[in-house]
Amino acid sequence: MKKKLIILVLSFMLFTLTFVSAENYIVSNSANWKDVYSSLMYANLRGIESDFLVSQGHGPILLEGIDKAYNLLIISSKDTPLVFDYLSLAEEKGFSSVEEIQVSSANLDLINKLRYIENFIVVEDSYGSYALETDSWVFLADKTNIDYIESILDSRNVNNLLLYGYLDSEITERLLKYNPEIIDTGDKFQNNIEIVKKYGEVGSISQVILGNGEFIEKEIMQGKNALLFTGSENVPTKIADYIKSSDIEIGVLIGNELIGAATNIRQSTGINVQVKFARSARERTSGVSPVEGLDLIYISSSPEPKKQKIVIQEEPPETVEYTTTEVTTKSTDIQIPPGNKQIITGEAISEQESNSKNSLLFSSLIIGIAIIIGFVVLAFILKKSNHYEQY
Repeated sequence: MKKKLIILVLSFMLFTLTFVSAENYIVSNSANWKDVYSSLMYANLRGIESDFLVSQGHGPILLEGIDKAYNLLIISSKDTPLVFDYLSLAEEKGFSSVEEIQVSSANLDLINKLRYIENFIVVEDSYGSYALETDSWVFLADKTNIDYIESILDSRNVNNLLLYGYLDSEITERLLKYNPEIIDTGDKFQNNIEIVKKYGEVGSISQVILGNGEFIEKEIMQGKNALLFTGSENVPTKIADYIKSSDIEIGVLIGNELIGAATNIRQSTGINVQVKFARSARERTSGVSPVEGLDLIYISSSPEPKKQKIVIQEEPPETVEYTTTEVTTKSTDIQIPPGNKQIITGEAISEQESNSKNSLLFSSLIIGIAIIIGFVVLAFILKKSNHYEQY
């Protein structure tokens, strides 16, 4: 009996340690934006931190910015990985717990690991944050994969299905049996307004992200704020009218290419505008504050990301709040590809980096509790055993 109890306690401790050692940081390794989007969506629906590669040279740089205590899961494309054998590189960089899985299509493969998901959104080639706010999986549908998507839906208890934007008529007709809600006004910006309104029904829209929908960036994918499309220079009339009639107070423009639109948005809508155009460099240098381009992957047929043009202004326009302190250099254009470092004297804080360590602390706490409980129970068993042997 004593041996059985000891085995049971040790099994419990082993199970607990195995549970907390599961991956808690995901990195997408693919040149295909659909894989990147789906991998980040998968991580967010699981409540896990995530990042993504934007080029081959970005591989080692990205690892420098991730705490080595994380248990890393690398989701690599079978066909278009940006870095081959990224697992070995991660181990060389000091990660002790690394796993890599390969996917043919992250959008179709990863949903099979989320059996509890019952809400779905079907789109063709767009994205947004409403899905994460409603625990929904977004299918990127076309004629080549609709058979598989339909088979997945047939195997699930579909609670809600939303068809968003333009879809081929064949796709729409095949999904009508699920009684979907349909948002398709025939206009990209009006569709966007309608989905932001739905976001407002389940979350706050006092602060929104402003973008052109042409790239994926980490903050956009976190789903903490609704994404509202805007033009590169001027605000579409429909968007401006909606902002003025809504509860939106702050707009965060993401991407250096949209800096020119900041003042126009502020003047035409009256909201406060912040611009996120760069991030703190992952390699620090004493005495200076280096910055580097945002990690962006563009939604296009070409796997090569565009270079970002970083503009540092000595005196930003009064109507715009820049997410950086004043820089002591003259106004200049600086070319900084994602992951490349540019040293700027003075301070230039372009991104509030706060990789939460809560998951690591929580895991450590569970481990400690499991070990303590295990030893207490073992001590009790041994004590009882010795007591019986004396009598």
